[in-house]
Amino acid sequence: MGNFAMKLGFGIAIAAICLIAGVAAFEIWPPLQLNRDFDPIIYASRDGLCSVQPSADTSPYCPGVFLKDPAASPDGRSIAAVRPIGTKGGPPPHTTIVVTDRRGVVVRSLTDSEDFIRPVWAPEGQHIFAISYALSEAVGRWTWPSGDKTTVPVRNLDDRCRSGAPLSPAGRRAAIQGMSPSPSGRKAALLCDFLWLYIADVEPDSIRIGRTLTLSFSYLALATWLDDERLLAVGRMTQGAPANLWEIDTNSGLAQMVRTPGLMLRDYVTIAPDRSAVVVTATQPNTREWSLWRVELNDSRTSRLTRGSEDVAPNWAR
Repeated sequence: MGNFAMKLGFGIAIAAICLIAGVAAFEIWPPLQLNRDFDPIIYASRDGLCSVQPSADTSPYCPGVFLKDPAASPDGRSIAAVRPIGTKGGPPPHTTIVVTDRRGVVVRSLTDSEDFIRPVWAPEGQHIFAISYALSEAVGRWTWPSGDKTTVPVRNLDDRCRSGAPLSPAGRRAAIQGMSPSPSGRKAALLCDFLWLYIADVEPDSIRIGRTLTLSFSYLALATWLDDERLLAVGRMTQGAPANLWEIDTNSGLAQMVRTPGLMLRDYVTIAPDRSAVVVTATQPNTREWSLWRVELNDSRTSRLTRGSEDVAPNWAR
C-alpha cells in the first residue's frame, strides 16, 4: 500500500510539474483491461471499440478503448483509428489518427493528422490514407511505421466536388467523404457528397481520377472492393426508402442489388478476407437496434453477430 501511495504521489507531482511548465500533463493510455487481442470483426459502438468473432455464437469483446473508424492493417497486426480530442462541455472535439496494436494499445499518433477521419490502409501495408474536409482536392498519406505525412493531390476532380463548388441540393458543400483502395492497390474509389463515385488510379505522387460513376441513388455510402473491378456499397434509390446492398461494376457503372433478406441497412459494409461473406450494420423492421449481421454472398443467408443499438463501422481483419 505504501509503494502504491508513493507511486501515485510521484505521478501527481510529475503531472503538476508538466502543468506548471505549460505542457499538458501526460495521460495513462490505454486502460488496464486490454488483456487480449481484438477478434476479427472490429467495430465502433456506444461502448467504444468492440470486436466479435465471425460466427454467431460468441459475445462481443469491448475493452473500453474509445476510438472510431477502425481499419485493420493488411497483416492484421495493427489498427488505424480516429481519436477524438476535446473536453466534455467544451468546443467541438477535434480528431487525430492513431495506430494501435491488435489489443488496442496506441503505439503511434500520425504526424499532423488533426481533423483527419476515415483512415484506410494501402494493401501493401506501408501507407495509411485519410481524408479531411479541409482538403477538398487532396488526401493525407502517412508512411508506416514512421508516421511521416505527405499530402497527395487528387487530379481530375470535376466541378461538383472541387474547391468552391456550389452547395448541393441538400444544402451541403460537396467534398470527398472517403477513399477505398482496391485489393491490388492500383485503384481507389473516392466518394463525393454521398452521391458520386470516382474511380482513380493510385500513382506514386497523386491519385488520378479516370472515371466518374453517376449512379441512380439518392444516397450512397462508402464502398468496399469485391475485386479490382467490382465494388460493394450501401445505397438508397429513393429518399426515405430503405437502403440496400449493391454490387457496382466500375467499368460499366451498372449496379445490381445483393439480397440481404429481412434486413434494413445503414451505411457500412466490410468483406471477409476470402470474399465469401460480408458484415453489415442493419436493423429489422419494427426495431431500432443497429447491430452487426453477417450475410453469405453465395446464398444470402444472414446471421446476427451483435445486439447493440449503435454498432457501426465494422472492419473484418485477418
